[in-house]
Amino acid sequence: MCLLFILLICVFLATSCPLTFISQCFPVGFLPTSVAVGDFNRDGKLDGIVANSGSNTVTVLFGSMNDIIGQTSFSTGVNPQAVAVADFNHDGNLDIVVANSDDNTLTVILGNGINDTIGQGIFSTGTSPQSVAVADFNLDEKLDIVVANSGNHTVTVILGNGMNDTIGQSSFSTGKNPRSVAVVDFNLDGKPDVVIANYVDNTVTVLLGNGVNDTIGQVTFPTGGNPRSVAVGDFNLDGKPDIVVANFGDNTVAILLGNGVNDTIGQKSFPTGKNPQSVVVGDFNLDGKPDVVVANFGDNTLTILLGNGQGSFTVYETLPASGNPSSIVTSDFNGDGKLDLGIKFSMTRIITDKIKITTDSRAHARDL
Repeated sequence: MCLLFILLICVFLATSCPLTFISQCFPVGFLPTSVAVGDFNRDGKLDGIVANSGSNTVTVLFGSMNDIIGQTSFSTGVNPQAVAVADFNHDGNLDIVVANSDDNTLTVILGNGINDTIGQGIFSTGTSPQSVAVADFNLDEKLDIVVANSGNHTVTVILGNGMNDTIGQSSFSTGKNPRSVAVVDFNLDGKPDVVIANYVDNTVTVLLGNGVNDTIGQVTFPTGGNPRSVAVGDFNLDGKPDIVVANFGDNTVAILLGNGVNDTIGQKSFPTGKNPQSVVVGDFNLDGKPDVVVANFGDNTLTILLGNGQGSFTVYETLPASGNPSSIVTSDFNGDGKLDLGIKFSMTRIITDKIKITTDSRAHARDL
């Protein structure tokens, strides 16, 4: 019997409502750091895309409903930390963008719609890029990229030309050590804004876009200790975007309710497991109200927070995840109409085959 040292990501498939999850684990590259999801080979089934910091690669796991039918890897820059997907060159095929922390670059990998690429481009960023997101910031119907640069406390916006190059870039100051970015129209003016989690300052910064290639200002809000991940949703169902932040330092998530202009109307915190490092938003129990799932790096768990549609949450007992979960995405991987979770694990494990574990999360719910 051959024992292999490999790194895993796990896909948790929602099987019923109330929530039950079945996990399946698949090997990826060395020291995975971030996971995204999309249909890379255009077969109508979602694939997983994983950035591997130890091997300077991204791995594409080709999905087939409840399984993985193959994988391929592509070279990136040095120490890739974050990955996102979009169709940058408007050819109908999904492309990949990777933030490379040690050489201060982005790698854009152009997909061919099968299982390979037609080329890649490399673009400069600020110092130590840690997180990346995609939107049309200058409203020219061509996708642009925003990256959080933790080393020089900025975000860089790179404007795409709709093919395989850029038409320029701009950088904007943030709080200290920005670690995560998300995009939303926070002030409802029809122009995308950027939300940034500032790890050292214990704040989130919202950069308000002007729809060209600049901002009309920024606002900053306090969070809990060491915010590590940020996501957006409408948690109180008032039609105005809200913010959720995973606070690595004090084991909470903070919910900041937006007022639809450039401020908030309040903030609440909810407990998580130890050292929450990644957060996603989705309607996991299919009640029409957004919920939150948090990957807890320090105690190898996932925390599911069920929303009540008024900005408050019910905390379920956390699910065991193992291996220091540190990046999480959500989508309907198996096409059953229920949201599933893709989680990246950090620790090396010794295994001989796929691991399958069933966990029931229905017990021990409590209201806050």
